[in-house]
Amino acid sequence: MESWTGRYVQQQSSFLKDFGFVVEDFGSNVKVYWRNIGNGEPDEKAMEKASLTISDNPPWDIKTWVETHKFDKKAAEAKAKESRTTEALIVKLPHDETRIQEIRIHEWYESPRLRDRFDELNAQCFSSELPRMKTLLVKQIEGDLVDGTSIVVKNLVADAGGLFVPQEHSPLREAFICMREDTPDEYEGYVLLHEMTHARVYPGEKKHGKPYIDELTRALGLNGWEVLGCKDKY
Repeated sequence: MESWTGRYVQQQSSFLKDFGFVVEDFGSNVKVYWRNIGNGEPDEKAMEKASLTISDNPPWDIKTWVETHKFDKKAAEAKAKESRTTEALIVKLPHDETRIQEIRIHEWYESPRLRDRFDELNAQCFSSELPRMKTLLVKQIEGDLVDGTSIVVKNLVADAGGLFVPQEHSPLREAFICMREDTPDEYEGYVLLHEMTHARVYPGEKKHGKPYIDELTRALGLNGWEVLGCKDKY
């Protein structure tokens, strides 16, 4: 069944020809934003598809209203999430001379919202010098430390909120950053900047040594430490 996410709709029985915008599709129901006729502000409603018709040519003013309130961005994120990949990504990263990290990334999708945040931080902290890379939101990141065929440490990255994977170790054949989708909003910017800094110093520094710490501190300074919730006013 085709998703209605990102589509304009109209109430079938409306004499006023009210138009709305679908931001999420749940099958028989959708989440719709309507403009409150009284104050012009958005009204969020859960509605059955049976009471709606898709409107491919709504009035221009609702399109402007949707863009102004950034509902189009919310819909793009929801639509990307609808198409998430359930098959796990398997990443194998060198740990030391004999051991590797076998990382499993579960239920992932490319996040337009995270990509926009990447572009903002890239411009602000790295002069837009980091190459564009995939930005994934994922349900879970887990992995083991393996020596040969034996697991040395189980659930090695059980608490990991994000991960940078360089191209040469990527099952997607290109570098990417992933972040757990349950990351609290107030920490999302820092987790992303943390992984972007790994991309910046790689391959010279692959862990959290002094080159990494120095670069992260520099990036945080350029950001005014805003991603940590303490924007520098000086």
